[in-house]
Amino acid sequence: MTAELAMPVPRISPFRRFLRWVSQWKTFSIGILITSLFVIAALFAPWIAPYPPDETDYNQRFAPPSLEHLMGTDEHGRDIFSRVLYGGQISLYVGIFSVVLSSLLGIPLGLTTGFFGGRYDNVVSRINDAFFAVPGILWAISIVAVLGPSANAALLALAVARLPVTIRLSRAAVISAKESEYVEA
Repeated sequence: MTAELAMPVPRISPFRRFLRWVSQWKTFSIGILITSLFVIAALFAPWIAPYPPDETDYNQRFAPPSLEHLMGTDEHGRDIFSRVLYGGQISLYVGIFSVVLSSLLGIPLGLTTGFFGGRYDNVVSRINDAFFAVPGILWAISIVAVLGPSANAALLALAVARLPVTIRLSRAAVISAKESEYVEA
């Protein structure tokens, strides 16, 4: 009886543990795989793309998909596959840095608002509510109209549209933590 209890528990290798996790979360794993492929393709666009994204060839206008042009060409003879790969880089830049900018501004503001409370909390919350009163897409369109169409204008527009949500979430987290029993002790 004691010999059975003394047997070592078999160790599962990290790779097998990963495979088990992937098999349990199939949909999530497929989504991560597809997203990773898009990110890798965008990051390695200079080495993957067969042509520069802005190279024109008017002899190849509206060419159908072929081995030479995987997705065909547009009205200026530019390779669509190359343009999609390089466009992915811009999308990653705008998406990542708009979240970073919104977080850098919104989290400290929400944390100080939730921590200090009082009149400061009231003023910041009313300003934040005013931002919520106007739809985020309207803020974004206004910013792009003022700054002009560019990746940086889109980045700023998305960051400003996301800012009120970031402030409110971080403020709520601080208020929730302040009221916990372990903080009061």
